[in-house]
Amino acid sequence: MIKIRDITLHIFDLDDTLTNTRATYKAAQKAALQHVFPELKDETFQEAFDHLSWLCKTFGSGNSTLYFDAFLRSQCCYSSQRLQALLEKYQEYFWGNLGTIQGAQAYLEDLESQSTPLALVSNGKVASQDRKLKTIGMDHFFQQEQRYISEEYDSTQKKPSPHMMSLACQNFGIQPEDAIYYGNTIEDILSGNLAGVATVFVGDYQGENPFNVKIAYPTYTLQHWEAPFIYFEH
Repeated sequence: MIKIRDITLHIFDLDDTLTNTRATYKAAQKAALQHVFPELKDETFQEAFDHLSWLCKTFGSGNSTLYFDAFLRSQCCYSSQRLQALLEKYQEYFWGNLGTIQGAQAYLEDLESQSTPLALVSNGKVASQDRKLKTIGMDHFFQQEQRYISEEYDSTQKKPSPHMMSLACQNFGIQPEDAIYYGNTIEDILSGNLAGVATVFVGDYQGENPFNVKIAYPTYTLQHWEAPFIYFEH
């Protein structure tokens, strides 16, 4: 079994591993709908929100203009004014409420105090991910050369591709077996395992591997940042 503290390079996912991104954008979507459509109540509001959530998943959470636009058009109530109002309220709420996952800041501070090399491997747009890091006060943990964000690479090199993970190890001059990756999705685990680094599923692991694919199992599970590591046996 690997000793976590003996690992040379610690690599982190960002969204929902270090930041409460999903919960915040869902709350921001609700705030935007309530702002623009105050007449929607109870079941009617929930139906509209479920519709918006489906469009968000279809277009991707980073494409708010597209999914809000599609929502208005599908509701037959499109206007540029409504779209702008939705986007403004969404952005205001999201950036005003984005925060860290409990315990993540202290975990990074502990590693930093030991001069442990850190890296960030994240799917997303560079400007957005950089802004998230600055907003939550974690930008000093990951300098620009320590950030590997998928927009900078070919689309085939985003997670679950191991490309960014392998590149991080290469640039730090270490072997993959001397690195560990923390993530919260099956894509994260696949990416790390394919790169040959140890992997940690952070959060409530529900066995997100219905076909029992060995390469998709994490090395460890971590219920939350203040919990003990559990070696995943399979």
